[in-house]
Amino acid sequence: MVNQISNKQSPSSSDQFILPTRQIHLDFHTSEHIEGIAAGFDPDQFADTLAKAHVNSVTLFAKCHHGWCYYPTELGQVHPHLQRPDLLGDMIEACKKRGIQTPIYLTVQWDELTARTHPEWKVVSSTGGTGQPAPTWSPVSLANQELVDHICDLGREIVQRYNPPGIFADILIDWEDTSSGARTRMAKLGLDPENKLDRVKNDRGIVMDFCEAFAKATKAVDPAVRLFFNSGHIYKNERERYTHFDHLEIESLPTGGWGYDHFPLSARYATSLGKPYLGMSGKFHNWWGDFGGFKQAAALEYECCLMAALGASCSIGDQLHPSGRIDQSTYASIEPAYKRIETLEPYLAGAAPVSQIAIYSSEAHFSRGPKNADDLHDAGCSRMLLESHLMFDVIDEHCDFERYELIILPDRITFEAGPLLEKFQGYLKQGGKLILSGTSGMDTEGKQFLLDFPVTVNGPSEFDQEFCRASQELDERLPQSPFIIYERCMNVSSSEATSLASIHEPYFNRRPEHFCSHQQTPYKPETSEGRSGILHHGNIIYFANPICQEYRNFGQPLSKYAFIGAIKKLIGTPEATCNLPSTGRLSLMRQAAASRLVLHLLYAQPQSRGGTIIGAHGPTNIEIIEDIAPIADVTASISLKSKPGRVYSAYSQEELPHNFKDGQLTVNISKLHIHEAVVIE
Repeated sequence: MVNQISNKQSPSSSDQFILPTRQIHLDFHTSEHIEGIAAGFDPDQFADTLAKAHVNSVTLFAKCHHGWCYYPTELGQVHPHLQRPDLLGDMIEACKKRGIQTPIYLTVQWDELTARTHPEWKVVSSTGGTGQPAPTWSPVSLANQELVDHICDLGREIVQRYNPPGIFADILIDWEDTSSGARTRMAKLGLDPENKLDRVKNDRGIVMDFCEAFAKATKAVDPAVRLFFNSGHIYKNERERYTHFDHLEIESLPTGGWGYDHFPLSARYATSLGKPYLGMSGKFHNWWGDFGGFKQAAALEYECCLMAALGASCSIGDQLHPSGRIDQSTYASIEPAYKRIETLEPYLAGAAPVSQIAIYSSEAHFSRGPKNADDLHDAGCSRMLLESHLMFDVIDEHCDFERYELIILPDRITFEAGPLLEKFQGYLKQGGKLILSGTSGMDTEGKQFLLDFPVTVNGPSEFDQEFCRASQELDERLPQSPFIIYERCMNVSSSEATSLASIHEPYFNRRPEHFCSHQQTPYKPETSEGRSGILHHGNIIYFANPICQEYRNFGQPLSKYAFIGAIKKLIGTPEATCNLPSTGRLSLMRQAAASRLVLHLLYAQPQSRGGTIIGAHGPTNIEIIEDIAPIADVTASISLKSKPGRVYSAYSQEELPHNFKDGQLTVNISKLHIHEAVVIE
């Protein structure tokens, strides 16, 4: 019941919306081989265009990846062809007149000019190169104190000169640097440059040392300046990284390689860190700097509404033309999105997600190892929940487990004796529920369960792929026939746990010496009463296959139906449900100060278009939203302890058709176009 778990909502900073909600992140990475820089800049046209598009903050550039500054710096080097001596100052002044905030952008490790003038400062990857294919910028190493001092001096100069509300320090990345400066630091700390984990550890230390130095330098001038240090990813269970962050910005351009399910996974973890955060998409067709690549307005509306629905302020990336002329078509496409967000603002301030379920992050569990910006175990689990309209948070070992009715441990969350195991054991004793899969819940060698779960582990299956006949008790859509499990299962057995699915072995593994048909070897009928694939005992349900990884890799809906069926078997009917298709999204937020709930319902249909491009995270297909058709007759239900006083649309302020019976509020929306926010007071 929502009214019964007010003390279990996810943590939220009381000043969540000190961040402007309608931001632009304005790039200007401009080559010295282009002349007439900012010759066409018109300050009034620039600021009026932003204001017309309902923008209330724009991050402006002080120094770009090419290494050039766009203001009269005494420390850096001004772009050789800049036509306005103080382009940055002129932008700030024009925006200030219209009430638009102007945080300032400063590049850190991508700096082509510095890399040319100080080649000894360049990052050297563990393979001996810079790690950067031409043509693009060379990274410089923060293991060099002279470089750190220079950037800190630039930051101090910017704050003294312009008194900005914030600084966005960009490109602070784990390069596995083995330059001379990095090796010297490793030697002092007893780290081995030949060891990957040591290189990663050293990089993190270098970045955190820089953040501390930069914060000290800038806040000595203005303690109120907001700082964000961008690495392109919100690292999980590395809270020490965020010591000097005043807020978080979740870089997530869906069409640029991140995909439409990346932002929810990051946002649902960011809320646990207790800092204000925003989502950052882009106006580009693919990723950053896509000159002339326009995203459709409907896609921007959907992306911004999704950010708002998950408690985030909004930021849209743009790039100014070298002439300095702001693009009118870009801001015409942004205007509908930010008009929506402006209307929604009263229902966003201080809102915190209400979640019964948590994903204990696989990335967080292995945070001391090499990073993966899209951990496939977390991503597969998140997708199944998103597509099933279940609300969840993403947590690490520092979070309060007791606020959740169910915690999911995706695929590989193994344990050794210690505080984390004890914390999960305590959670179970208090009535908490777990879903495990793969080797989760076992010892680090995968030989036995360390949690109180009476199941014997017989090691990995001998078969690459097997078949599962799952009980229709989990979901009536599951077939009576066995369906394929694409990833290798664990071989487990139990005389005490209840089997919810049987494993059917194939005749043999597919090999050159024996194979059958195009793909899988068929299953042997006589194994119909063989091993179990899903086991239930007490407050634990276990999947023998790494189902989260499997769903991320193969997307088989039958696996999702079984997984969601297991969740409902443990927790019953979810607190909020709706009849949206699987591409729809649901989020329930609580505004405690206003004594109301806000139910967000979103619908769009992302599609994969075009061939392979090189995106932010390597080769990818472009995932886009071109147009969004309205969807009719949407119904949503929420469990409430008492009848609400009023149920209405945040947009129209009109009462929505609803009824309340037996603790269940049912709301009817005749037509949903992109997003509706149902306010329940």
